[in-house]
Amino acid sequence: MSIWTERLRKTRKLMEKNDIDVLVLYGADNLQYLSGVTDPTLRTCGTIVLPIDGEPVMILFWRDVEVAKDQSQIHDINYVSCLPLDAKERKVVEVLREFSAPGITVGIDDLGFIEFEELKTSFQKTSLKAKFVNASAMLNTLRFIKSDEEIKLIRKAAKISDYGMEAAVRALRVGATEIEVAAEAEYEMKKRGSWKLKHPTLVASGKRTLLIHPYASEKRIEKNDLVVIDLGAVCGGYCSDICRTSTIGTSNQAQEDVFKAVQEAQSAAFSVLKEGTTIGTVNKVVHGVFQKTGYAKYFPSLLGHFIGLQLEEEPMIMPKNADIEFKSNTVVSLFQSSVFMPRAGGVRMEDLALVTKTKSEVLTHYPREFIKV
Repeated sequence: MSIWTERLRKTRKLMEKNDIDVLVLYGADNLQYLSGVTDPTLRTCGTIVLPIDGEPVMILFWRDVEVAKDQSQIHDINYVSCLPLDAKERKVVEVLREFSAPGITVGIDDLGFIEFEELKTSFQKTSLKAKFVNASAMLNTLRFIKSDEEIKLIRKAAKISDYGMEAAVRALRVGATEIEVAAEAEYEMKKRGSWKLKHPTLVASGKRTLLIHPYASEKRIEKNDLVVIDLGAVCGGYCSDICRTSTIGTSNQAQEDVFKAVQEAQSAAFSVLKEGTTIGTVNKVVHGVFQKTGYAKYFPSLLGHFIGLQLEEEPMIMPKNADIEFKSNTVVSLFQSSVFMPRAGGVRMEDLALVTKTKSEVLTHYPREFIKV
């Protein structure tokens, strides 16, 4: 059985469990996962209609047909002109009606997409009792455990992000802007094959390290600034994530102490991470380190996230999900947050790890040290 046949089988099993008769998929990640298309135009503009019985259909613009024939594992390809603007939605409704039945339930992977209301209204004109439901959580479950090929792509993305971090650190100097540092990292990653980034590069210096999402700004780096760099590459659609902390000049004792605590807590998390470990166990170990070192009140509750075709995949690694167990062949990123302390700044460290039956394997390899420039 091919990987694509197996993915369709698993999808239909979940559809049956969730009482969904047909799926309409617009999300780029779901299109890639269930059809194999990787060309950006197909992932951006394509749509899949997948019935619980019968062959799936891919709908796209006519100029993309030849690329789809080369890449897609779905052989029933319908195409439309770019005009009128609602041509694709009309085609989706037309295909949906082929699978229509009294009381049909249609699962959508994004109820927020701009054409949804138009699609719903048009389809319900002839299928009055049709029901539309959000299938995004179900599809996240489908993509949770990674295949060997997916893990291979994540490894490549992690390696590219290591090079990106190296380039960013090389660019650190007094007087450089945060944007300049980010640009060097992104250029390096692009040269090495990274796709369009799904992770806006964070470069924060001085007081800006205390911000939650400090995207690179025009601020110039000053002597003795603490600098945080958080970036990620994309390989074959799959993401990586890495973060490091550095100083430009001299660090103070508070920064040194916080960094050691963050480093110890992250190492402790990876040491217990394996199949069957619960999110609650990882949270307890991490907060135990911060409790011991006196920083517990400065560490947010969000520890990290799973990662794959999306940068942040559910479930998030946080206390409310304490009973959820880690599974073998999932990939996680720890820490999403770090210690935010006024005297020290926002000290962060983030790495990817593959969960296996017996341990975790860290995939990002840029040195996990307090970087001094």
